[in-house]
Order: sequence, then C-alpha cells, then structure tokens
Amino acid sequence: MNIADFEKLRLQANKFANKIATAPVASVKPILDALDSYDGIENLKALSENFRDSFEQVVIFGTGGSTLGGKTIYSACKHLNIDKNFNKPNKPTIIFFENIDPYSFEGLFQRFDPKKTGLIFCSKSGETSETIAHLLLSIEEFKRVKNGIDIGKHFITVTQPGKNSIRTISMDNEIVTIDSPPKLGGRFSAFSVNSLLPAMIAGLDVIKFREGGKSVVDQIRQTKLDGIIEPASGAALAVGLSSTKGKCMSVIMTYVDRLEDLGKWYRQLWAESLGKDGKGSTPINALGTIDQHSQLQLYLDGPKDKWFSVISLNTENTGPQFPDILINTDDLDYLKGKKLGDLMAAEQKATIETLYKNSCPVRTFNLSKLDEFSLGSLMMHFMLETLISAELMNINPFDQPAVESGKVLTRNIMSGLEK
Repeated sequence: MNIADFEKLRLQANKFANKIATAPVASVKPILDALDSYDGIENLKALSENFRDSFEQVVIFGTGGSTLGGKTIYSACKHLNIDKNFNKPNKPTIIFFENIDPYSFEGLFQRFDPKKTGLIFCSKSGETSETIAHLLLSIEEFKRVKNGIDIGKHFITVTQPGKNSIRTISMDNEIVTIDSPPKLGGRFSAFSVNSLLPAMIAGLDVIKFREGGKSVVDQIRQTKLDGIIEPASGAALAVGLSSTKGKCMSVIMTYVDRLEDLGKWYRQLWAESLGKDGKGSTPINALGTIDQHSQLQLYLDGPKDKWFSVISLNTENTGPQFPDILINTDDLDYLKGKKLGDLMAAEQKATIETLYKNSCPVRTFNLSKLDEFSLGSLMMHFMLETLISAELMNINPFDQPAVESGKVLTRNIMSGLEK
C-alpha cells in the first residue's frame, strides 16, 4: 500500500466516520446514545452506593462483552480511588469471575464470607449459559449460609427487558434487575450499565469516562472531511495493510500493567466484529516489557504478517530510584541516578524503534496520564475504528453468526440430544 492508496482509503474512512458521528444508522445510534444517557447513571447511583457501603468484596459474573468493558475500566483506573491513610484501594474489592471452571467456582466461595459479599450477574440476552449457571449455583450457595441471608440485598442482575431466563430467576428470588439497552451489543457496551456499575461501586468517575468517549465523537464532528480523523486513519491503515500487504495480525502492545485488560477487551471487539465472510485480521494482545521476552523475537524475525499498536504512558522520572551504593560494576552504570520509570520509558522507546527498523508497521498511543477521561477516549477510539473498518470491509460488525451453532450444540450435549 503506497501513500496514494492509503490517502484514498483514509478519505473514504473519513466519510464513514462523519456519518457515524453525525447521522448514525439504527445499529450505531445506541453506542452514541450511551454517552449522553445521564438518567441511567442517576438510577445506578443508589445501588452502587449501597453495594460500596455494605460489602467488602463484590463479584461480577459474566462473559465476553458483558464484563470485559467493566473489567478494563476497573483495572485501569482503580488506582485513582486510593485510601490516602493506608495507600490501598477503598473498599470493596471487585472481582470479575468470567469462566465456568468448577474448581475455580468452588474456591470462590471458600475465599469470602457471603455475608460480606455482593454479587452482580450480567447477560445482555439473559440466556448466556455460563451466567445462568453462576446465578443458579450462587443462589444455592447463599441459601446454605447459617442464619440465612436476604439474597435480594446481595444480588443484582443486569439483562435486557422482556422475558428471559435471568429475569425469570431474578423475579422468583426477589433479586433486583437492571435493564441493559436491548439494542446495544455487549462488545460495544463499555459506556453502558454493565460496565459503569462496577466502576461506580469502585468510586470511579463515570461521567468523566463518558466525557472522554464523547470527546472523540465531537472531534470527528468538528473535523473537515479531508482532515485528520484518528479512528478513520487507524481503520484505513488496518484494512489497507491487511488487504494489500498481508498484514493479517493486529498486535496491541500496552506498556502499562493497568491496561492489560484493555488488550483483552480490544481482542474481543476486533475479532468478533470483523472476523466474518473469510475477512478480518487476528488481534493479539501483548504486555510490555514482559512480552519482549516471549513474543518480540517472532515479531521481528518471523513472518512479516503483523502490524503494531503500542500504547505507552509517560513514566520518565517516576518510581523508586536505583540505589547507587549497590551499583558496583561498570556494566550497571546506565542505572545510576535513574528511576524504575526511566527504564520502562527506555524499553518502550527501544521496542518501537526496533520494530520500525525491522520493517514492522507501528503506530503509537502516548498517554500523559491514565484516568477515566483518557481511558474513555481510548476505548471510544477503538470502537469507532472497528465500526469504520467494518464499513470499509462491507461487513456487519454487530453479529457473530459462526458461534451460534456452538451454543446450540452445547445445550444439545447437556440434554443428551447430540448424535
């Protein structure tokens, strides 16, 4: 892909971006509406405050888009709500429980006192087998507690309006149910109730998070069609590199431990939205500096089928300083007078330069700080980039038809109907 080809694709992507931001179709509109729905936040306020004040830990059950957004917000920003007296996150601790490994589930209730634990179950459809299983078993577990527990005070379910299994179980057990937007798909729901509720329980500023997302949309609305629209440029780069250069793997490498879950969120967003009709590129999440020692060799000297997005945070002159008195060899002189953050910054820069010198397409996201606003803008960037890529590829980003047969087969196997 030469510069002229990229520019042509970028301008086409700009038109799609402008349409999404100014005149969204019915399938896209709920994503943007979530940025302005402040009534929903007010409705969650009392519930979140009650859980925050009542419990030492809150467990969030769900899988895929129902939990990945909330988990990303919590892990990225929980450091912002620190008890200054004890230098630890204010209560409660939030745990995201996403798999149905029976050993892990049994261990969960051995770790916590049910009387000090709140549980939230998220399933947009209300028919997710894994979440239903967790809900049924958790109700049974709480019923075993001596002297009894009012399940209705410890449980919340989040699902779409209308009849479904989660809602029926909730009604039968007097569990509060919160409506999730029925037209908003899970992987695009980072700015909606199932993601915001855990953040609010953690004491994070979800208004600021939404404002970060809204700033990206506003920037598109204010930019001329031939101007620079970052999500459109990213989409043009991704689609162009895949279709003309065989770059069929998209590596997102974060140099921030707190953004490791962002990579997992992006992986689902990109893969499930764009992997259709024989099209798509495989998302790979990596964490620096750890994966410099596991994957970087392949990236540099293996097949040239990847392009890279490196997300870094300004860490220079941060963290503890290396003790000069313990540095007694010339080989370690490079550490003298430096801090741990200086080493991280140097590793980030070295990796980016090495990728570039080895003909690996790489773009960078450099964060001056990590808070709710910057995270919201970053997540909305990737959501819009995905939607624009889908337009360029002429595919529907909102369904996942290939996995539906597996869900049916699972139920048939459980019912003894498999042949």
